[in-house]
This record gives sequence, structure tokens and C-alpha cells, in this order.
Amino acid sequence: YNMGEILPDLYLALWQAGSLGDFVSDGLTGIAGWFGIGLVGLLLATNCRSTWAFAAVHGARVVHKSVLGRVLTCPMSFFDSTPSGRILNRLGEDQMNVDWTVSLQVEVLSLVTMMLLNSMLIIFGVCPQLLLGLVLLVPLVVLLREVHRRTVRESVRFWMLTKSP
Repeated sequence: YNMGEILPDLYLALWQAGSLGDFVSDGLTGIAGWFGIGLVGLLLATNCRSTWAFAAVHGARVVHKSVLGRVLTCPMSFFDSTPSGRILNRLGEDQMNVDWTVSLQVEVLSLVTMMLLNSMLIIFGVCPQLLLGLVLLVPLVVLLREVHRRTVRESVRFWMLTKSP
């Protein structure tokens, strides 16, 4: 799907450099080719967003059914000891996160990962000596990720405590 964004720019760069040769004999043919490639890119982007939307709805539906099934099978003592407002706040918040936040973050993660891989391929293809820097940088990023994950987990826990009645 990332090629839908890259191909129109690549086509224009090749056209400007004259690398397309006999394929583009005049300006109108070049513009028509660029328009066609742009239209294919638009269709790819639309397909990408639609796929993510359908996947997000499916995931939200699966989580909702699973959570509702678990809550309905809880013993009566759970409902006696847990305020209904706390249950509703927690279920509503979790469902909202699945509906909006998680699907958006997964989409952004996949798009950024593909863009990162494209950039890294070009950079390391041109200058392979930089691979040494990558080997040194990866452990540092993993360490920072772990610190961030623990901090966010505690922050979310405190935030959820403030939401309960």
C-alpha cells in the first residue's frame, strides 16, 4: 500500500530526468501516465483504509462478545461486591479503546513500519557501514521501550482508579 504513495513521485522524477525514454513522447502522454498511476495509488489507499476499518469492526465485535460473555458468567457475589458503575465504566472504556485507539494505533504502526523499512533499505543499500550504528542503537531503543511500557502501565492504572465511582 505504501507504493501507492511512492509511485506517482517516482514517475514524476523519472519523467523529469528523461529516463522514461520513448514511453512518454509528449506532455499529454506523460500527464495521462501520471494521472493513471495516481489513480491506482488512490485506489490502493482506499482499499487500505477500508481493510483497516473492517478489521477494526471485526476485532471490536469479537472483544465485545467475549467481554460480555465473561461478565454474564460471573458469580452473583461479584455483582454484590463490585459497584455497577465501576463495571460499566471499565467495560465502556475498554470497548472505546478497542473501537478507536487500538485500531488507529495498529494502522499507524504498520504504515510507519513499512515507511521505515523502505527508508532503511535505501539508506543501508547506499551506505552499508551504517549497519554498525543500527546494531548499537537497537538495544538502547529496546531498553527505552521497556521503561516507557512500565510507566504507561502505571499511569493507566492510576487513571482507571480515578474513573471508578
